[in-house]
Amino acid sequence: MTRRVLGFDFGATKAVVAVGDPDGRVVAEEVFPTRGRSARAVMAEAGRLGARLLERFPAAAVGVATMGITLDRRVVLAPNLPGWQGQSIPRWLETAFPGLPAAIDNDVKAAAQAEIRFGALRGVNAGAYLNLGSGIAIAFVVEGRMWRGAHGAAGEIAYLWRPGEEGFASGHAPFEERAGGIALDRLVRERVPGASGLADLDKLLAHSLPARETARRVAEEIAWGVSLALLTVDVDVLVVGGGISRGLEWIRPVWADIFARYLPFPPRIETGSLGGRAGIMGAIALGAGALDAADASPESTSAVPEGR
Repeated sequence: MTRRVLGFDFGATKAVVAVGDPDGRVVAEEVFPTRGRSARAVMAEAGRLGARLLERFPAAAVGVATMGITLDRRVVLAPNLPGWQGQSIPRWLETAFPGLPAAIDNDVKAAAQAEIRFGALRGVNAGAYLNLGSGIAIAFVVEGRMWRGAHGAAGEIAYLWRPGEEGFASGHAPFEERAGGIALDRLVRERVPGASGLADLDKLLAHSLPARETARRVAEEIAWGVSLALLTVDVDVLVVGGGISRGLEWIRPVWADIFARYLPFPPRIETGSLGGRAGIMGAIALGAGALDAADASPESTSAVPEGR
């Protein structure tokens, strides 16, 4: 019997469909754009490509990394792709790939699962995976397993607020609006002459005082919210992924200083080992976990919370 897994990584700009082994080796992969396409069209294309891959590489389970939080009847907290909220991914999987055990989680928690199974969080008893990109969120590892929370929303620090800020009920994610990639790009353009965004800071730090001052402000702003989250779960290691993590070398010393001053037990800071592959590797890790669960309990076919 095959042990391969079919994985789907759905993002706001592209989707990746792949078949891989439970040890993380990808044997086939397809990529297609999602921006400007309806949710229905994206799911139809993903189903078509997935079925085509299965003809060549049979799989025994499915894993899905996706935007937002997937409940059994709908997706919530996923504004980046029009129509994605309200979609029933479990029903789509049951129709497109009947009989295959499946697991679904958001992109950050899926990336954390990949780091647990294949990467920097492997063997870690208490750790955290921080995604720094256009969005910002944390996934916690507790006793070697990922902690999802009651509704899959554990670690959604984008919604941290300060007094006077609008919050979730008003359609805002205050911390993400201050410390996510889009806001930080704007801050860099405003404060650093010659910079088009956050990606330019690295090459300007050596000879630009505004760049150095802005880099510290960026690092401090992110550290504020991350520190609050880390106080709730005592972790040994903080693994950082996402687009902003490419600048971790200038963020690291600022964080090390702040964590040393404010956290009783500062964690070790590491860069994620999977880079831009974290999403699809997370989907494969989720599928491998579903396969493990099905082996242990043949009646279990899905890791999606029920009744939500």
